[in-house]
Amino acid sequence: MLRKTYFFVLTMLFLLACTPEKLNETEASKTAENLLNTLNEEKYDSISSFCTASYNNGENTEKRKRKYIELKKVLGSMQSYERINTEHITNAAEPAFLVLTYKVVYNNATTQEMFTLTKEEGKIKISDHNVRTENTL
Repeated sequence: MLRKTYFFVLTMLFLLACTPEKLNETEASKTAENLLNTLNEEKYDSISSFCTASYNNGENTEKRKRKYIELKKVLGSMQSYERINTEHITNAAEPAFLVLTYKVVYNNATTQEMFTLTKEEGKIKISDHNVRTENTL
C-alpha cells in the first residue's frame, strides 16, 4: 500500500512539474495594448520589441512595417479598443500561450484582432497577430 501511495505521489509531482504556468493576463494585455498604441502612433520601428524571436524571424521588419502602414491607410486612425475574449492554452511539456481578442474601432472599419502571447526570456511577447475586419464603410 505504501508503494502505491509513493508511486501516486511521484506521478502527481511529475505531472505538475510538466504543466506550464499560466501567463499573467494583466502583463499580456499591456503588451498587446502597447502594440496597438504604438501602431496607431505610427512608431513602426519599435514593433519588433513586442514580438518573439520566431515571429520576428518569420517576416522581415520592413515587410511587416509596410503591411501595418497599408492597414493604417485602409482602416484609418484607431478610435478605441476593448478586450472581448481571453483564452489560456496550456499543454503538458509545452510553453503556455494566452490568446487575447480585441474589438478595435478605427475611423473606417471595426476589426477583431487576436494576439497570441507567450513568455520568452522572462518577458511576455507576441507570437502572432491576426487582424480580421468586421465591417467597412
